Amino acid sequence: MVMKNTNQQLIEKQIIELCKKNFSDDLTVQQFAGDFEKWTMKVGEYELFLNPFNCSWFYLDTLHDSYEDTNHKAGEGTFYANRELLRFEPDNGGENFADKMVYQYWMLKLNHFIGKLSEKEFLDEVYKLRFQGADGVWRQVSSSNGEWLKYNGSAWVADTPQCVYNSVKGGDKL
Repeated sequence: MVMKNTNQQLIEKQIIELCKKNFSDDLTVQQFAGDFEKWTMKVGEYELFLNPFNCSWFYLDTLHDSYEDTNHKAGEGTFYANRELLRFEPDNGGENFADKMVYQYWMLKLNHFIGKLSEKEFLDEVYKLRFQGADGVWRQVSSSNGEWLKYNGSAWVADTPQCVYNSVKGGDKL
């Protein structure tokens, strides 16, 4: 198993912060997303760029002086260099179930903002971010703010999952 790349984690977390910004049509790309360098990192001899608008990772093809798609999205796994080759290891899905669901919420929120998802499509996808934990309690991500909710038997109320839920009885497993 490959250790998570700290620089990659920081860059991918910037997407969540970007989604929390107050959006305005008057903003330039730089005002909205910041400097290009904020979204780049080195892995061995390779330079990678995370496109903050579609959450896709690109690598710099130095021969053609262009960025090429890695076919990997933010949050899917870890880039690393091995014997001077760029490698990618997918996440195994069990590290932190709750964090991955919140991350998925912010990716949906970004896609809704840039027009790739309608309001209905956004809500339909967010409502899939629910599961029943080993304790029997249903939890889901709030569609309004990405915070956790739990069902107390009659209403959804604020919650803070404290651990990885090892036993999932329903909902979509990430």
